[in-house]
Amino acid sequence: MIYRIYNYFKSQGIGCLLLPLTTGIKYVIDQGIEDYIELNKLYKIDSIPLAWKEFIDSEVNNNHKRELGIPFDHTLAYYSIGLTGLFEELGFEKGKQEYLANGRKAFIYDKFARQALQDIKPSAVFVTNVARMERAFVRAAREKEIPSFAIDDLFGVPHEPLEADLIFVDNDVAKRNLLAANSNLKIIVSGNPVFDDISRSKSLIRNNAELLIVLQTGIRNLKSGEVRQFDKNFYERFFQCIQPGFCNFTKIHVRFHPSMKEQVYWEEASNIVIDRKSKIQDTISKVEFALGMSSTGLYEAYLAGCKCYAFEFDDDFFRLPIRASGHISLEGQCSFAFEHYSQCENVREGNSIQLIYKSVKDALSNN
Repeated sequence: MIYRIYNYFKSQGIGCLLLPLTTGIKYVIDQGIEDYIELNKLYKIDSIPLAWKEFIDSEVNNNHKRELGIPFDHTLAYYSIGLTGLFEELGFEKGKQEYLANGRKAFIYDKFARQALQDIKPSAVFVTNVARMERAFVRAAREKEIPSFAIDDLFGVPHEPLEADLIFVDNDVAKRNLLAANSNLKIIVSGNPVFDDISRSKSLIRNNAELLIVLQTGIRNLKSGEVRQFDKNFYERFFQCIQPGFCNFTKIHVRFHPSMKEQVYWEEASNIVIDRKSKIQDTISKVEFALGMSSTGLYEAYLAGCKCYAFEFDDDFFRLPIRASGHISLEGQCSFAFEHYSQCENVREGNSIQLIYKSVKDALSNN
């Protein structure tokens, strides 16, 4: 998402620097992008107490996700910045207990963000809605009177409140959610660059009665912030509820979230296959129907014109801006009716990146 914005701004002659974090670093590496800021080179390692260093090294060795394609030096810098900021704020023992209780949510990045902005001297800061370091950069920008911009990924329910001077969202539901949390925010419904191509593909004709089922790892409680993970029992019960309706479809594609282990939760049949295409959009473009709960993949299918079955949990849980096809319990119990689908009727006008670019340019001109 943010790279598309970065790339478009550069194409318009705007000087930009990209700082990818955690899984974002794998994306830029996979895309062959070379002109980005490496976190480990931006971070200036000061002399720290030996006990701090030993604790940080231990946590990095225990938590580095090599299988996700994240360089070790990046993980080391990420943890070093967050933990040294925490220890400086609370002291080592109290900071360590805070971290052990809350994990990376306890990291403090403000000192680093201030130093980074001092070194880079940007005219503006643009972040995603992910918490912690991104919010630290927005706070540091405000201290230095640097305009800040943020883009919400989907539905206006970030882990932490957004604080940027101007926020871009995909849809009206996201705007309402953000304003309910903070009525003073300045928000533009711009669309999301990730979904532009998907929405424009809606003209494709799909009358093949094929169904895509999008599985996810869990669901987030919007009040507590906790994520309820779905286990084998949940999905076995879920498929028991929906499989009787499979007679309406010529082929069923089951797609697992990349972090999930593939398992057969259903009664095996010749028309049910596991979808292993590298891009979900390749499958979306070929199916007439899609089914799921609150995954981004299901929303992409909706924007692309698929007839979608979206199951909702109770009000406290995250949900898509799609008319629900039915309720689902935290145990996987639901009811499925073939005729109760939703379909996006309107093709979005314009281009979200162009609108974002114009809005940022106007805001900077008026600053």
